[in-house]
Amino acid sequence: MAILSQEQRRAVCFHVAGRAVIHALAGAHVYRVAVAPMHSADWTYQTRKGSALTGFDGYCEASDVPQISRSVAWSDDDERFIGDRDEFERIVEQSRAGLKLASPESVSSSEQFLELWRGLVRAHIAARWAGPMAQLIHVCGEFDEQSARDDSEFEHDISVADGMLQLLPEGELAHILRRTESSLREPAAWRQVETLADALGRLGEVGRELGPYLPESRVDWMRGLAPTVSASSVTAHG
Repeated sequence: MAILSQEQRRAVCFHVAGRAVIHALAGAHVYRVAVAPMHSADWTYQTRKGSALTGFDGYCEASDVPQISRSVAWSDDDERFIGDRDEFERIVEQSRAGLKLASPESVSSSEQFLELWRGLVRAHIAARWAGPMAQLIHVCGEFDEQSARDDSEFEHDISVADGMLQLLPEGELAHILRRTESSLREPAAWRQVETLADALGRLGEVGRELGPYLPESRVDWMRGLAPTVSASSVTAHG
């Protein structure tokens, strides 16, 4: 799909910038962001690992978590991404057992250790949703989950996020979405989204110079994604 107007390209810039800001807020390293030129149906994004990605109008490349990516895969039968919660928890417990052998006193209980990894899953779900969220806030002034799901432009991000969601206990998405939207709408965070979107529109991509455009990571913010922590109990990002 090619970008056919400046308005459409600007919207994609907000999509990519919103995802980058939430990734950074949660502590991920954002390597590069890019947006396709106008009328470039065959635009390709080259990742830092050498892969060539097609079919995107823009891309945010951030650090991944192998324990998550190994547990979420595309299903041809279901035509969507599927998360294997049992496999994810098995991989996490293997990691804990390895650390326990090396340093028994420093390793937390199985449930505490698993909750740390669930926090990373929530952060990646939030970042996937932050792209459609930021784009809809920019274009429409508001975000609605069903409207995002009905828009084919967001299908890939949401399908990946839904696969990741299956790694968590049921019923967590609503809180993750509320927390992500409220964070994006904070004036300081939204200014960062706008500033990065502006730079991306001018330059086409931003890599080594990304630092000043992104927020500092916030451990308390990622903890606030957990359903047992209310958004009001976490200090606002300013």
